Amino acid sequence: MPYLRKVGANAIHLHDEVVLLLAKLFRSLRLDAIVEPIRLFAEASGDRNSQRPDVLLRNPRGFGRQIILDVAVTGLDGQSRSTEDLPNRHLQVRYDQKVAKYGHVAEQNNLRFIPAIFSHTGQIHDDFKVLVREQIRHKLIDVEGEPKRSKIRGVMKWWTRCISMAIAKTASRNVAFKVARMRDAIMKDQDEFI
Repeated sequence: MPYLRKVGANAIHLHDEVVLLLAKLFRSLRLDAIVEPIRLFAEASGDRNSQRPDVLLRNPRGFGRQIILDVAVTGLDGQSRSTEDLPNRHLQVRYDQKVAKYGHVAEQNNLRFIPAIFSHTGQIHDDFKVLVREQIRHKLIDVEGEPKRSKIRGVMKWWTRCISMAIAKTASRNVAFKVARMRDAIMKDQDEFI
């Protein structure tokens, strides 16, 4: 069976692609972004494997404390978006889950926790957008003095496109993988029938 993958591998691959991209984007702003820092909460939780954030920003500008990020890429379903009145509800549900998982431990370790929540359709949770916008603004201040809003918007738009493209590209690969698996199953069934 040439297409053997473990259950959930596509979601894990998508998550990992987004984590690596975010680290690269933060490094482009000259921030020290560490992917999956080991032993960050070892003393607080007792279990090293149960709580490990995706990215640690060691030197964020304007925030004073180090920042940890935990990434989630979420889809839509009937329960998470039951009404058009709350279009970002599915992002908020994942955000609340992440805060419940890491918020208390982050505070105990004097870290700021910001969940990095994205949807398959390109939506980004507002708290993460605020972080990115502030980091971009501070980087531009360091380089050229007080930046114009249009410059900050332009860089922010570029970040959004990079993240959306990574999600779309990885999701497309996942669809192609599933189509190939279905094709092989159909061909096998057809061969057995004939």
